[in-house]
Amino acid sequence: MPPRKKRRPASGDDLSAKKSRHDSMYRKYDSTRIKTEEEAFSSKRCLEWFYEYAGTDDVVGPEGMEKFCEDIGVEPENVVMLVLAWKLDAQNMGYFTLQEWLKGMTSLQIQK
Repeated sequence: MPPRKKRRPASGDDLSAKKSRHDSMYRKYDSTRIKTEEEAFSSKRCLEWFYEYAGTDDVVGPEGMEKFCEDIGVEPENVVMLVLAWKLDAQNMGYFTLQEWLKGMTSLQIQK
């Protein structure tokens, strides 16, 4: 069996490139960073969002959800929408009350 070759130590450039990629990867998900006012979750914005998609019955129905899916770039048939319905604890599939919307969206922000 031939002898194993020794690994060459990484040059300074390679090491710094790896470190910067590693740091930038974790910087995105750093929970200790301070969120700007625009990034922070807002109940007021959540309400505005609900009323943008809600019909006259103050319920987000299938038409509103179709527009919602279009706005967020997800197909209505995507499993993501089933997970969202589950997380919002929807009592009727495809229909979301104000209470379900606020409670669910708030819980999604906390778990982030």
